Amino acid sequence: MFLISWCWLSLLELNSFFACPTGYSPYEDLCYQLVLSLTPYSVARTHCAEKGGNLAVVNTIGVRELLKNVAEDQGITGFIWVGMNDQEEEGRWIHDDSSLVTTDEIATLWLSEEPNGGKTENCGAMLGLKWDYQLGDSICSNNQTFFCQFLLESFNQTKVSEQPLATYNRNSSLAHFELQATYTLVANISVEDG
Repeated sequence: MFLISWCWLSLLELNSFFACPTGYSPYEDLCYQLVLSLTPYSVARTHCAEKGGNLAVVNTIGVRELLKNVAEDQGITGFIWVGMNDQEEEGRWIHDDSSLVTTDEIATLWLSEEPNGGKTENCGAMLGLKWDYQLGDSICSNNQTFFCQFLLESFNQTKVSEQPLATYNRNSSLAHFELQATYTLVANISVEDG
């Protein structure tokens, strides 16, 4: 005899089951990776893009605190590239996701005298331990570590066509059914002899 209990989970609810890979730090629907290679800003940006992400967009205190903690845990005391620059137009800072850096962000996340490099410092960085990892501008050709960010879902993508409609392991009580692209059905099956 089979006893089946059903549970519908939306994709938003399933997101809580997904996890960032080892070596990445989660925050909301993003995964952050500290890359220890010392590179100029343009190389760091290309590295992140080639892996399917971008340089980290630091636009909230929560993100800055997470990245600060990761940097401290890894013993990074120097500047760290993050995704923002004013290379196209001096004084007009743009995040790596193409959103504008707001005056509120500058007021709350940047070191008080920053940005201060004029036309020589056009790339954004966390300024390191000495400045409590606040944001500022830096010379783009400097070699620094960097943070990449990736959408959490990019690590958990599967093609439905590659998955069986249902899987069941006789030694387990969990069966998994892929029913639609927007919902997954999980069934708990109990097998009783008799």
